[in-house]
Amino acid sequence: MIRRRTKAPKSWKDLTLKQFIELQGLPKTNNKVTRQIQRVAVLTDKPEDYIRDLAPLQFSALVDRIAFLDKLPKEKKSVFFYHKFRLYKREKLDYTTANQVTEILQLNSKEENVGIKILNVLAVIYYRGKVDKYDADRFTRIKDELLDLDFLTAWNSAGFFLTGLKTYLPNALRRSFQKLTIRQVEKLTKEVGNIENISDWIEYARRTSGTTS
Repeated sequence: MIRRRTKAPKSWKDLTLKQFIELQGLPKTNNKVTRQIQRVAVLTDKPEDYIRDLAPLQFSALVDRIAFLDKLPKEKKSVFFYHKFRLYKREKLDYTTANQVTEILQLNSKEENVGIKILNVLAVIYYRGKVDKYDADRFTRIKDELLDLDFLTAWNSAGFFLTGLKTYLPNALRRSFQKLTIRQVEKLTKEVGNIENISDWIEYARRTSGTTS
């Protein structure tokens, strides 16, 4: 039993997106103490055996410090943020293209790690500068740049896309629906798969945009 100087984040603002991804990837366990050891190890960047050697009171204090993890922060939607003195911004959802929405659905359809889902959303719809066009290179670059973004900013900037997608997807599709043929709609549905009834959303977008089949 050793008392050591160990620091850990105390709020979602102190937590990085990378740390959240690591937390999401922890092995499942029903042992509450083991679970807390895993969490503290990730957030202090220490091996689990190091945490096991801490004094009980120090370990308890660290567990109390990271108790914020038990409840996600209240979402406050944002269309831009600064990270390392760089401005990242996105279009309003009405202007997000159906291709971008589809790509996010494809990337996240089989992904279980919520942190990676958030990072995928950020990398697809956020950009830097007017000439920063979306492509594979930009996607990879922004993913790398935003790994150490604080989780609160990441959640406010992309969480809505995970929690309220059914509300926002029709808006993204509506603008481009008139340019699509039924063949293209069929292909889109096949590519994405039956993700939360996307075909129903497409039908809703068709009806509300005033188009006819």
